[in-house]
Amino acid sequence: MRLLLLFLCGALTAASARRTFGIDYENNCFLKDGQPYRYISGTIHYFRVPAKYWEDRLLKMRALGCNAVQTYIMWLWHEPIQGHYSFSGSVNITRFLTIANRLGLDVILRIGPYSDAEQDMGGFPAWTLKERGIQFRTSDPRYTQLVKTWWDKLLPMIKPFLYTNGGPVIMVQVENEYGWWNPIDKNYTSWLLSVLSLFSGNLAQSHFGDGIVYFTTDPAQPALVKGGHIEGAYASVDFGSGLDEKAVGDSFKIQRIVSPRGPLINSEFYPGWFTEWGEKYVYTPASAVIKTMNAMYALNASFNIYLVHGGTNFGYAAGAEHIGDQPFHTVTTSYDWSAPIREDGHTIGKFFEMQQAIHALTGKPIRPLPPPIIRQAYGSIEMRYYGTVFDHLKELTLDKPVHSRYPLTAEDVDHYYGFLLYEVKLPKDAKITINATDAINDRGDFFLNRRIKLLSTQRAQSQQTVFVIDRAHYDLDENQPLLLSILVENQGRICYTPRLSDYKGIVQNITANGKALEKWTIYRISFTDIIRKLEEAPEELQLRVRESENDLTSMTKFIPSLFVGEFDTKGRTVGDTWIDTTDWGKGQMFTGKAFGLGRYWPSKGPQLTLYHPMVQAGKNQLVFFELDKPGNCFGKKCYAQSVLNPLWIQ
Repeated sequence: MRLLLLFLCGALTAASARRTFGIDYENNCFLKDGQPYRYISGTIHYFRVPAKYWEDRLLKMRALGCNAVQTYIMWLWHEPIQGHYSFSGSVNITRFLTIANRLGLDVILRIGPYSDAEQDMGGFPAWTLKERGIQFRTSDPRYTQLVKTWWDKLLPMIKPFLYTNGGPVIMVQVENEYGWWNPIDKNYTSWLLSVLSLFSGNLAQSHFGDGIVYFTTDPAQPALVKGGHIEGAYASVDFGSGLDEKAVGDSFKIQRIVSPRGPLINSEFYPGWFTEWGEKYVYTPASAVIKTMNAMYALNASFNIYLVHGGTNFGYAAGAEHIGDQPFHTVTTSYDWSAPIREDGHTIGKFFEMQQAIHALTGKPIRPLPPPIIRQAYGSIEMRYYGTVFDHLKELTLDKPVHSRYPLTAEDVDHYYGFLLYEVKLPKDAKITINATDAINDRGDFFLNRRIKLLSTQRAQSQQTVFVIDRAHYDLDENQPLLLSILVENQGRICYTPRLSDYKGIVQNITANGKALEKWTIYRISFTDIIRKLEEAPEELQLRVRESENDLTSMTKFIPSLFVGEFDTKGRTVGDTWIDTTDWGKGQMFTGKAFGLGRYWPSKGPQLTLYHPMVQAGKNQLVFFELDKPGNCFGKKCYAQSVLNPLWIQ
């Protein structure tokens, strides 16, 4: 009898220690370990923040008053090439979850497979486009097989971090704002949930099971909430700042259409918005944010601040939008979002206003902030000319050139991001008309014989591009061969709406005199090798500079070109900085080791500075690939600036 009692007591102790998280539908709340629970969470995207700063940003988010963190898992970062996975460095998702758990933060995980978040192709890897005609976000077996393979890799890594398994993950979102999709495929979304929650087939070890809250998120509009709802998942809504208690209540009434009982949830509460090139920086005052926060809290709602910290679209990661009849727009490198924690981790006034408001709502003590991130302004940086793309074509070409009868897309030649150079011989006619209508995604720079700039095209800015090559105008001999070069820049794939199949490069034939041009050579441009060469042998740069005898203010012969500079931290504490590109044209910026700081486009605005968190002790190399014009030039010298704070065109 005594042994039986001991056994029963042990079983009860184990049961009481079991971690649970679920929904109390009767009392319209969450239950965590049997106790009522609600969250004020904040979104941070691990893939937009250098890994060395994850703990800093999470500590600041916790100091704001958040008890949970929300993030996407972005497929494109983890499988950049089909079958080749990456879970280290800045995309080590398990390390991010481990830090959140150690800091006592619950985690709300959005695992896709589609995410949006203004990332290239909404988070889908671009290699998925190699399957022509694939129907994304549907029951198309070609698509669902790709998702199944990806989740088979991902889910076993995440499963130990579920709350019921001792980890921090309390909720998992299935898909994302699916109500916007057209056409709605309920079989597809039900299949996604079944992959996660049911135990069947050879994926049994991957599944999360039913001991977790699955949810959907859609804008607070009846049709969208109904369209995105998945039977078996809890429906939430999203909406932004400035709404009073009545408007907030009306928004949650829309959630109640498909979630008649359970907690009220705003899964994306916007304290700002993202910015696109050519638009104004979007700023939302703290007063508008606090007004809506107070209204949601009064209704006993849980909400997620999207975003507490936006971060940066490093490299080529920023996506684009092309909604309805609106023109094609690309998202800035900065993903600052007017968030309370600035892009470089600095806590702005908005942070402290929101912190006090959350403290007043919850009554919980304000936690201390971590030490501030060191920032430095290193001053003027001479950017030395290092030749055109044609001067270094061999070094800039990834592997060997591709030869094709007709132009191939970036996806066809397995070069998913950045630049491609296409070349073709032209007929010998004295006058040639080339129609490039809708053929270039996204920008095309046209050159004749690798030395004469003809023109530039920008996607969706004109319906037709026609130009005539006149030999006399360009002082060309009547029998001189003509070579047409087209440098194509991929400015980011569409991340939103059903236009996800956004192929890059030359996507239609280019015609001359009514005939499609044939026998193309395609160069896949990569800057990695040449930047490493410059680091290892800087005397090469000096040689190139000495060979240049032209005034850099004459742009014709110098674009598109590389410009290289460096700054030294000697005598100063090493700190992050901002690189001011004011007066430059448009291009791509790299640090040493070919790390991509992102796209710059000050001539378009409004972003003028790029965040540089990779500063090392000693000399730091900076490389610009400039498409339009070098900036701040005086004779043969051009300059950029290292400054302390971000600059925007107001």
